[in-house]
Amino acid sequence: MGGAAPFAIDTKGAGTGGLGLTVEGPCEAKIECQDNGDGSCSVSFLPTEAGLYNINILFADRHIPGSPFKAAVRPAFDPSKVRAGGPGLERGRAGEAGAFAVDCSEAGEAELTIEIASESGVKAEVRVQDNGDGTYSITYTPRCHGNYTVTIKYGGVAVPRFPAHLQVEPHLDTSGVMVSGPGVEPRGVLREVTTHFVVDARSLGRPVGIKVMISNPSGATDAYVTDKGDGTFRVEYTAYEDEVDVGMDQEFTISSHGAGGQAKLDLKITSPSRRPIPCKLESGSANEVTTVKYIPPEEGPYRLDISYDGNPIPGSPFTVEGVMPPDPSKVSRPSLGPPDPPKVRRPSLGPPDLPKEDLARTRPR
Repeated sequence: MGGAAPFAIDTKGAGTGGLGLTVEGPCEAKIECQDNGDGSCSVSFLPTEAGLYNINILFADRHIPGSPFKAAVRPAFDPSKVRAGGPGLERGRAGEAGAFAVDCSEAGEAELTIEIASESGVKAEVRVQDNGDGTYSITYTPRCHGNYTVTIKYGGVAVPRFPAHLQVEPHLDTSGVMVSGPGVEPRGVLREVTTHFVVDARSLGRPVGIKVMISNPSGATDAYVTDKGDGTFRVEYTAYEDEVDVGMDQEFTISSHGAGGQAKLDLKITSPSRRPIPCKLESGSANEVTTVKYIPPEEGPYRLDISYDGNPIPGSPFTVEGVMPPDPSKVSRPSLGPPDPPKVRRPSLGPPDLPKEDLARTRPR
């Protein structure tokens, strides 16, 4: 609407006869017809109101095939004049309705379409209410937290400032939840020794349940959660596997406390491809604790042979799995749940013929 609608009529080969043309519709439309002098003519009509128009074309007082033709005239629209705003475009929360408004009152008449989808393609439920005055009230409910993209189109054309990004927070504000205890300390935990940590969710202000998932290199590790009834939870688990990051500095300690004497400590590290791995041994101030440093160059199982005074210490040889380190560039946002489980330090005992035992611990960084 607002511009001429052109079409052409070709009468070549139709014989002799007069051409008749009328346009019927919601309003009287001005018709212009130009004879091209070759048996065809160029026609245009100018509708001033939207609606369905019938175009009657007669030749020798008879309708030509297809006549009357129907033409749906839509009002002109300008997507650049659409405005959207409201708190629902600034933030959102999973499982809760968000709201904003769209004003199309100065943009003409067209179809308004809205899509709100997460990075993984999950679409939020969107409800559009036509207020009858060119404005629309929009409500939506995102299923899960994360980064969403809001797309608003008018007449199939994106409106200004869209697509736009929207951050949807978890249903609960978990920023105040604290996790602490020996089971999550950076120095690691002992292999095959049950450890624990505490989840303090009292900041949420109401009773909640928690779900804990602890993974190891080959699968999942069972976690046992005890609800203390005061908003805190005790989580126990036992680690059974060691792992170290390939290409990263690694270290562990060997303690000979109680072993007696000044016997020689021997260490050999063998890579998955059966090549010897260079390592550095640093003695402590009391010469009873030795720190071992090395860098694993490839993925796979490493063999650690440790002997004292020529005798393998209990548990030797040890096996440590080399894995590729995580790639932070592929992380979309920090997790708000419990932290990743710590890596494992393997306990190893002193020489079997000695009266006292101690631990050799692996401590990946």
